[in-house]
Amino acid sequence: MEKPAQFRVETNIYGNVGWNLRKPGPDEDTHTRGQFFKFPTEHVADGPHYVFNNSWVLRAPLAKKMRFSHFVHLNNAIDYYEADPSVTAPLGKNFNDPAPAGSQKEETLKFEGEHFTRAWQYLGIRFDGDVINHPSFPGVLRKASFPIGADAKGQSPNFTNQVPGLPRGLMTDSWIDAVDLTVLRPDGTVAAAIDGTTHQMGAWQGNDLIRMEDPVFWSHWPGRQKRCEVS
Repeated sequence: MEKPAQFRVETNIYGNVGWNLRKPGPDEDTHTRGQFFKFPTEHVADGPHYVFNNSWVLRAPLAKKMRFSHFVHLNNAIDYYEADPSVTAPLGKNFNDPAPAGSQKEETLKFEGEHFTRAWQYLGIRFDGDVINHPSFPGVLRKASFPIGADAKGQSPNFTNQVPGLPRGLMTDSWIDAVDLTVLRPDGTVAAAIDGTTHQMGAWQGNDLIRMEDPVFWSHWPGRQKRCEVS
C-alpha cells in the first residue's frame, strides 16, 4: 500500500494591524506586563511559523521567555506606547543575562523559564527586516548574543496616527524596503512570499494592506481537492 505524503504544519501571520495599549487587571497589580508571543516551556512545534509584514503598537515585550522552533519574524513595523526600556525590551528585561555554558538540557530549560531562548540556530529562529522603535534593538540585543539579521532597524516606523482602532493610522510616512522571504510549503517545496524589491516593511504597502491571493500552503493542503469538489 502506498504511504500517504507527509505534511508539515505551517503558520502564516501577516498583514495585521493592532494596538496593545491597555494594562489589564487592577491598577495596583504589578504583574500585568505580559508578552506578545507566549511560548511553551519545552514543546517544540514542527512549524515553520512565519510572522511577517505586520504593524503593531505595543506596551509589552515581543517574547520574554521560553522557546519556539522554526519561528521566522520578518519585516514587521513596531512602535511602543510606553517607552520605559526596562519593561518594554522586545526580548524581555533580562535579555542581557548570560546563558548557561554548554548544552545541558536541564540548565537550559531552567534559564529559559525566565529568558527567551538563545538557541536560535538550533531551533531555526530568525528575526530580520523588522523596524522596531526600542533602544535595545537591534544593536544591544546582538551584543547579548541574539543573532538578529543585518537588515533589522532600530528606529520608529513613523506611523501617521497611533490612535487605537484606526487601521490607516498605522501607515508609514516613508518607504523602508522589506527583506526577501521564501517559505517552506507543507509538501517540502518552497515559494517566494515577499520580494524585497517590491515590498516595504509593515502591513501597509502604500495605500493597501499586504495581500496574498491564497495562503502559500493552500494548494498543497491535504484534502483540499476533495473539499473543493464537494462544494
